[in-house]
Amino acid sequence: VGAHAFGAALYDVEGAAGLTVCDERFSYGCFHEFLGRAIATLGIASVPKLNQACFEDLKTSGLSCQHGIGHGVQAYFGYEENNLSEALDTCAALPGTDPIGGCFGGAFMEYNFQSMLGEQARTRAYNQHFYSPCDSIDAKYKKACFFWQPQWWYAIISHVESSEENVFERMGRA
Repeated sequence: VGAHAFGAALYDVEGAAGLTVCDERFSYGCFHEFLGRAIATLGIASVPKLNQACFEDLKTSGLSCQHGIGHGVQAYFGYEENNLSEALDTCAALPGTDPIGGCFGGAFMEYNFQSMLGEQARTRAYNQHFYSPCDSIDAKYKKACFFWQPQWWYAIISHVESSEENVFERMGRA
């Protein structure tokens, strides 16, 4: 939460020029919020330029920065499954995109946890189907989807299981 608040304040004060202040501290939350705000303010057309800045200005954190773009792109399009496809297609068009992490990872993480909604953030609802949306999205995105899916499984199962051991046991049976 603190890193997201810092990323928001940084963007509000410095605009896009403040990107180089974000780093790995606090699970990269500064990138998430900063880039989410930048995309919300500047529009989806700003994504290629922001991506370029990730790799030119932050050479050692390029993919982490691009992961923040994934959060911002998903939040920009929304949280329905058809919005996920729009976000992933936007990520696929970016140079330097990692097949699992980077922008794809940010989009899946945001789709599942909706952190860009701030205090209204919520974990994606469980629809009695552990493999959704991975089983229905375009084949080129399945690898990234299944990589990020256990994080969501853990979150939804831990709400109903009393111990961490039970959470992992149930995940294993999924």
